[in-house]
Amino acid sequence: MDNDSNFDNTFNNNYKQGKGGSIFRYVSSFLEQTAVSQSLPIRYLKHIVFILILGLLYVANTHCHQKIVHDISILKNRLTDLSVSYITLNATYMHSIRESEISKKAKDIGLQASDVTPFILIPNK
Repeated sequence: MDNDSNFDNTFNNNYKQGKGGSIFRYVSSFLEQTAVSQSLPIRYLKHIVFILILGLLYVANTHCHQKIVHDISILKNRLTDLSVSYITLNATYMHSIRESEISKKAKDIGLQASDVTPFILIPNK
């Protein structure tokens, strides 16, 4: 039981003194053991990592922006095609509902226009 409390105190003391498990502490201890420590001051490591993360976010944002611009240009082309199709279909429809066109189609199937004028039927009371 005495060993467990001693272990807890040692862990707490080490953590309070800054010997805990921070990722920057692990990286800085690794860099101190390599040749990079002579050419790169460790105190700037946090700033360099921050700038690298900002650069990565900038590249990702640029990529997303270019993709959106590409999608917009594709949609503009599609919209132009659909607009042309609509105008063509509308013009065809307007041409086909003229009275002369309707009479031509009626003659093709054997119908004729009546020469008698229409009259109104009035029911007897």
